[in-house]
Amino acid sequence: MRRLLLEAAAGMVDTVLSLGPARLEVHNAADAGAAVGESDRVPVLTRYLPRAHDRRVRAVLGEVLAGGPSRLVMLTGESSTGKTRALYEALLDLAPSAPLLHPVGDLDLLELLDEGRVRSGCVVWLNEAQRFLYNRDAAARLRAVMTATPGIAAVGTLWNNPYWNDLTTSDNSDGPRSQAKALLTHPALAVRINVPAHLDAEDLNGWRKLARTSGDPRLQQALSAGAGDGKVIQYVSGGPELLTAYLTGDRGGALFTAAEHALITVALDARRLGHRGPLPAALLTDAADGSLSTRDRSPDPRWAEHALRALSSGRREDGSRADVRNTLTALTAVYARSGAPAAYEPADYLDQHARRLRAEQYGTPALWNALIEHTIDPFDMDNLAHAAWDRGLRTTAIRLWHKAVTAGYPTDGLIDLDDVLDPGEQAATYTAVQVGLNHTESVRRLLGRLRSAEANAAFSILAGRACAHADIADPWAVSWLLRTLRENGAHEAAKALVDRDVVADADLTDPAAAGFLLKELLSAIAKEASQEVARRGASDADLKHLFSTAGLIKTLAEAGAGREAAELAERAAAEADLSDPSAVARLLAAIRMKGTRRAQEVLLNRAPADHAIIGPLSGTKELLHQLKAAEAEHAFTVLLHRAVNETDLTSPATAKNLLQSVREADAEQAIAELTDRILTETDFTDYHRDEAPELLREVRWSGADHVLATLAQRAAAEVDLTDPARVARLLDELATFEAERAVRILLERDPVAHVSLADRVDPFLVTWLLSALRRSGAEQAARTLVERAVAEADFSDSFMMSISYRALRHTGAGEQAGRLFIERAARADLTDPNTASCFLDVLRAIGSEEAIAALLARFPVAEVDAADPGTLARLFDLLTAAGAGKAVATLTERALAETDLTSPPSVAYLLETLHNIGAGRAVAVLAERAASRADVDNRPGVVRLLDALRKVKAGKAAARYEARARDAGHFPHDFVPYGREPDGRPSRPWTVGTVVALNKPPDPAQTSASERPVTYDEANN
Repeated sequence: MRRLLLEAAAGMVDTVLSLGPARLEVHNAADAGAAVGESDRVPVLTRYLPRAHDRRVRAVLGEVLAGGPSRLVMLTGESSTGKTRALYEALLDLAPSAPLLHPVGDLDLLELLDEGRVRSGCVVWLNEAQRFLYNRDAAARLRAVMTATPGIAAVGTLWNNPYWNDLTTSDNSDGPRSQAKALLTHPALAVRINVPAHLDAEDLNGWRKLARTSGDPRLQQALSAGAGDGKVIQYVSGGPELLTAYLTGDRGGALFTAAEHALITVALDARRLGHRGPLPAALLTDAADGSLSTRDRSPDPRWAEHALRALSSGRREDGSRADVRNTLTALTAVYARSGAPAAYEPADYLDQHARRLRAEQYGTPALWNALIEHTIDPFDMDNLAHAAWDRGLRTTAIRLWHKAVTAGYPTDGLIDLDDVLDPGEQAATYTAVQVGLNHTESVRRLLGRLRSAEANAAFSILAGRACAHADIADPWAVSWLLRTLRENGAHEAAKALVDRDVVADADLTDPAAAGFLLKELLSAIAKEASQEVARRGASDADLKHLFSTAGLIKTLAEAGAGREAAELAERAAAEADLSDPSAVARLLAAIRMKGTRRAQEVLLNRAPADHAIIGPLSGTKELLHQLKAAEAEHAFTVLLHRAVNETDLTSPATAKNLLQSVREADAEQAIAELTDRILTETDFTDYHRDEAPELLREVRWSGADHVLATLAQRAAAEVDLTDPARVARLLDELATFEAERAVRILLERDPVAHVSLADRVDPFLVTWLLSALRRSGAEQAARTLVERAVAEADFSDSFMMSISYRALRHTGAGEQAGRLFIERAARADLTDPNTASCFLDVLRAIGSEEAIAALLARFPVAEVDAADPGTLARLFDLLTAAGAGKAVATLTERALAETDLTSPPSVAYLLETLHNIGAGRAVAVLAERAASRADVDNRPGVVRLLDALRKVKAGKAAARYEARARDAGHFPHDFVPYGREPDGRPSRPWTVGTVVALNKPPDPAQTSASERPVTYDEANN
């Protein structure tokens, strides 16, 4: 660590200070009013406004940088919401001189990991983390290194959709994204922190203050542009302006020329369709040139070079600008290494929004030809092939899959094609012959797919290859392969693998691997091999893995290897490190059940109670339980005494759990000592809502009456009052043992004035507190709480407001709450349809026809916001129920002219509502418009709207919308069997063999004879 910091100070390694914001891809923020050239004199970044997510980022990183366990801090959210800036600012404050590793891509990250440069004390910068984590090797190695090494701070960013969802929701435990999922969802390693797309009211006030005190016009410009929807951060980087410039196209006065616009479009489409890596210039050039009209093509052979430089630098050769605010460019140039040709990535704000806006554009012939020709990464080939297949471009998909398989990529795209397309299962056979064998999990997955597809010949080929090439020194790889063969009935192949003498050279130092291999060899009826694994596993197991050692002792005993189990148990008892109480407890349990009496005596004679580190209480409790079960009374007493005197009792939960263990041990003296410590050391100011009451209950059950009253008074005086449930829970617990003084202390602190009713607090938590106050005799506080609940209610959710009223009525506050709701309804701004719906719903629940009539009399039907179809649908329901037919008719006409029809679920709700109230003409008009305007990027939304269109009898609109959804890839089975071409024409009949013949063979000059992949015909002959 010290050496790393010295190297950083000497400039030998990068730091966040030396790299700066631009190198770390923090979006610049230039002045919208700055003239050309002036932006160079404006600071790159505005002053920073810390928000709630910043505090959490800094808390996690602070622990890591102090030498704690390694953590991956992953910020997720929409594009241009400040994710990268938040990480930059956190590191600037916490670790400005710490060594910072900044890999360019997945291979660069792997190189850093393999060279051992990712080590304690360093920061790993993984902005746009999808560039790294789709590589399973990179994700697996990063997880392994960070698990084994403390003090590594990895930081990264991901969009929620598609990247976080795609990488973490895979249901395939051994699929291509499994390693990324294992890393990102690791509970002890990864921390996901979401960055909101909007500034809330508190943040907006902070932004106003920052704009005023800093004098930076960019902050005020962003506030003015984004205050309406809260999307202020996005305007700082200029993302919305860049999107507007792109959507303007190349019309007169537009920012981009026709050639530049074509290059941006193909970059966006290639990324959307699955090319996740940087885009080569040749790919963009060929794809864009094919989409340009003859009028827009340039005679300059270097036209694309000039255009790409302008789009990535912001400046054309004639000095004119091709960026937004002289800062934000549509493309970013990426260099794999110094002197390498540039590749390009589209601006992430454009990328995110183009996915929705261009979802139904399935790609031009020129784009797909360029993708086939120039895509290098087999992973990208596989992604693109799936996208092509889903859109009916089946021959294109076959060519891409063929290229991926030829490169050894373990895709299953060529498996399970029907006999018309793949007579004789030739494509499956080619996959089995050509696919790489480097990834055991991929081979396992392919074997399973081949067996389920009944491609038995291909299965046998791949099984044979896997068995012949398996790394028999790796017991994990051998075990998984044996299990896969057994599960698929390939017993002969399993026998062939065992016959390779998989034990002789196997590394059995990992006891978990030895146990796994032993189980699989027993299942394969490999008696001699299993006996050898048992013998060597007992002698070679590395005792540093004590949990796994305990598991191996059990496995050996259950396998009938009693002698080896006893040998390992005695060795572990005599040599294992006894500092981890949880691991020692697991070992003692295994020895008691499967070991020998002698091993137990050896272990206990080494005084494990003296050596255990008193840290997390769970380990101490587990060891206490095992010592008691082993009747080791002296060791139990020693450990109990140490726990009572050494455990950190700051947390009420820790104090409660330890006291419970002491009470169950009937150790009265220890109870007295522990409760005395709890009285002075436990902190009640910040804890989960149940912890303090549960501690008080445990103290009461322990009979420690001498501290109970004082402890209750401390809790009442110190507890944080912002959570209504926390206060209610404590009041209820205090009432169980008549702690009147503590109740009085708590009520004197005026909890009703402090509880937070913001952020849509569950109304049942409010009524819980209301009931607790009443049970405590605090009637005035209860009435005040009702007043606050109504005055601060969020009238943007009519369903929750209705529940709130009903909940208050259930507690006996219905009359007071009803009166207050009616008073508030009389002065509410009804131009917001959400607010109008909320009050109509609540007034209906109250049953006040007079209040409903008064609200309808002043309902501004000509002014209410009619943009959101979902909100309008709810309002139509409530207006119809209230008999406001005239308002419904007027609002229906406005909906035809003003409603935004892009959200499929909301449009579906509106269509169904209008259909139910008999507005047939409006349904017909809106259905026709929705067919061409509603988004098609989300399959559940597409299905929902299609169902609604059919339900309201809009068959033609449903057919048009379904065609758009088909182009977006949602109905691939509609293209059976041959699909279509990228120009839209139906494909002529084909087979896989005729299609793959269109692909160019690998260049012989670039491939040695030994590396040359077999051809499709060779594999099938």
